[in-house]
Amino acid sequence: MFLREIFVNPRRKSILAEGGGNIWPDTMEFYPTPDLVQALLAQVKTYLHKAGFPLHLQGSGANQDPTPEHPTGDLDVSCDMDQVKQYFKIPQSKKLADDDKAARVALEQFLLDNGVPATYKAGVTVHIKFPYNKQFYQCDIKVVRKAEKVSKFHQHIIPKGSPYKGVHKQVVMSALASAKNMLWSPDEGLYARDANRKKADLITDDWDEVARTLLGPGHTGRNLGSAESIMAAIKDPTLKKQVHDAAVTGSSWTSTPLRGPATPLMEAATVGRKYQHIEDLVFTNGSKGGMHAVERLSHMGTKGTNIELKWDGSPVIYWGRDENGAFHMFPKNAWDYMKRGTTHTKSGVTTMMNDPDDVAQFILGTGTVQPGQEQGRQAYAQGLAELWPLFESISPKSGYIEGGILFSPTQPPEYNPTSGDFDFTPNITSFHIPAASELGKKIGKFDKAGNFLGFNAKLMVAATGFYTHIGAVETRYDNAEKLSTADVIVQGTTYVEHAPKVHDSGLKHAENYINANKANIDSFIAGQPGLSKPGDVLYTFFNQNLRVAGVKQKFAQWANEKLSAAQAQKILSHPGLDAVLTAVEMLTSEKMKLISGLSSGTHGGIRQTKPEGYVQAHPGGKFKNDLPGQFVKTIDQANWAPRKD
Repeated sequence: MFLREIFVNPRRKSILAEGGGNIWPDTMEFYPTPDLVQALLAQVKTYLHKAGFPLHLQGSGANQDPTPEHPTGDLDVSCDMDQVKQYFKIPQSKKLADDDKAARVALEQFLLDNGVPATYKAGVTVHIKFPYNKQFYQCDIKVVRKAEKVSKFHQHIIPKGSPYKGVHKQVVMSALASAKNMLWSPDEGLYARDANRKKADLITDDWDEVARTLLGPGHTGRNLGSAESIMAAIKDPTLKKQVHDAAVTGSSWTSTPLRGPATPLMEAATVGRKYQHIEDLVFTNGSKGGMHAVERLSHMGTKGTNIELKWDGSPVIYWGRDENGAFHMFPKNAWDYMKRGTTHTKSGVTTMMNDPDDVAQFILGTGTVQPGQEQGRQAYAQGLAELWPLFESISPKSGYIEGGILFSPTQPPEYNPTSGDFDFTPNITSFHIPAASELGKKIGKFDKAGNFLGFNAKLMVAATGFYTHIGAVETRYDNAEKLSTADVIVQGTTYVEHAPKVHDSGLKHAENYINANKANIDSFIAGQPGLSKPGDVLYTFFNQNLRVAGVKQKFAQWANEKLSAAQAQKILSHPGLDAVLTAVEMLTSEKMKLISGLSSGTHGGIRQTKPEGYVQAHPGGKFKNDLPGQFVKTIDQANWAPRKD
């Protein structure tokens, strides 16, 4: 029997499951000053003197900080697996994992035989209890390959006052690697992912090269020292938000206690999405956001530059080729599964679409079908699967395009001889394309007498995003129209042709109101004890109740029903609440004037009925109340809502 059975704390399993801590109740916490760390390390080395394994410091003990801010419950070191195997002459079996386990068992017994009072082996680590200056301490010896390199992965540079630990750094690194279609292993290095998002070939285990691969040229391992330094090094705001959201919502993050109140990891607000509802800027960025919304609405109404139609295609499809050149076509829900690395649903349906039958089986094997709708579901699945060769004909050479179907063989356009337009309604918005326009000529054909002969195109799809791989950050596929064929029209970005020249008196009124209520608005958005993120509360409210006139009257009832009594009291009693809601309604009113003006004309020969709205990337230049890089969308939520299917 190992002596660990006598000494080990019965709580050890729960402690290890929680990610660290003292296994033995009588081992000391200590501040890892360089002198004490070296003294403890020297004591541990005495037990390994006969074997001669080098030990590599990691964790807080490797920081060389003469005034460490936090105590630690253990000394973290690593030693090399291959050296351990060689010393103990571990025979090679058919399973590498079995050999690794045998090596750690041998090391544990060796330590006991050479004077260590107690041990406990868990995973890749051999924990030991040892004496120093008449007190017991704990050392965690991680046995891994390439220990000298791997130890750098666990050497952190945590800023003073940070609430985050080394594990939070590892979570952020994992989220960043996943966003770039890679996989981070804290004990091995940076790996590529295959077409199924599984672990593939090792990219690098050099710490500085890991930094350059994840963050770009000019970065070193120091940029990977903490959660804060990694986030600060990510310059792309979309990527930064994707990494942040994936990290802080994961179980490893939420199950690891912070060392104090959470501090922001992003400079910009994280409420909402890449394309922010323009009126939401009040509760994502306070009075400055509200003033920026005023300036953007004025710019869109008078300049009209860089304003895009928001295509209302349905269903949304992702199509393209993986790194091996294989074509895939994903319904949106299948794509969402794959982004999370989930290759099968709970019922066993594959989410990797390798052929048309996979598409049909995914549709039929997911979702809830109401009685009497079985035949419709079957027809929908079959119709979508039959689009496979059409989408393959417009595939990029690599990467994936996101787009919404505008018309297809199962829902073709109609020719209206009275108006001379081709009409189609894929979701809520109806599109009207003059038959005589360049786009109209691609859709249908006529004889010399002007008689309609039929359709040229079988499928029309609006390309709205591009991803270099599954799980990548969304970008734009330039000149998507060039992918079109005789059978398939790919509609790329369509810009507004003329500014609507909206009268700005309402915007002046909104500007004056926000300025007059600046203090109350900012005080409300800043939060308070027990209600740290009121902007998140308002975002949820508006998503559930839509951004329409008069909606603020519903908030009190909603808050009392949806929030705890204490939270409801805090938010409803704050003097800034009414100012924020009033500012949102003012901006909503001005937004609707803009949408009405924009929708009265045609853009690229396209006229819309019940348009979803318009979007605008930051147009450049400098606004007085600027939010650099801010994307905005103006959506008519009074008349448009997405179909829930």
